[in-house]
Formats: sequence, C-alpha cells, structure tokens
Amino acid sequence: MPEAQRKVAFDKFHVVKSLGTAVDKVRRQEHRALMKEGRDDLKGTKYDWLTHSANKSAKQKARFELLRTSTHVKDGPRVGHQGSSYAVVAPCPPPVGT
Repeated sequence: MPEAQRKVAFDKFHVVKSLGTAVDKVRRQEHRALMKEGRDDLKGTKYDWLTHSANKSAKQKARFELLRTSTHVKDGPRVGHQGSSYAVVAPCPPPVGT
C-alpha cells in the first residue's frame, strides 16, 4: 500500500490492551508449568501482574516485587517489568511529511 506508514494508527488503549493480554498469556503458561511441578506460586496473582504499579499499595508492591524476582518464576523479571510499567506508552511520531 503506498504511503502505508502515514495511514496506520495505533491508539494507546489497544496497544496497552495487547500488552496486557501478552503478559497474562505468559503468566498462565508459567502457572501451568509450575502446577505440573506441584507448585502454586502464581495462584491468585493475575491482577498483581496486570495492575499498574501507580495503583498498588506499598504492601501490594512489595508482594509483587518478591513474586517477580522469584527464582521459581522463569519469565518473572522480563514480564514483570512490562506488566508493571507498560501503561506508559510513548506517543506516536507525527506522520511523515507533516
């Protein structure tokens, strides 16, 4: 499509929604893997991963940090970082030629 870069728009809501879906997908995969090992480390933690850090109490932040850095959660550091800060989405640059 000619000049496609000028015609594609990404709105913040849908970008953040997609990131939240990806974070939750990895959390579910990790939970299944841990459950096979007889562990329930991630049970009841869905909203810990999806809630923005600015909306968490000090107690929730401490619990999440402990969970995120756990050696039992393989992708915790990578996903936890995204999950706790992805709501800050950089604005898109203006279209080319404007």
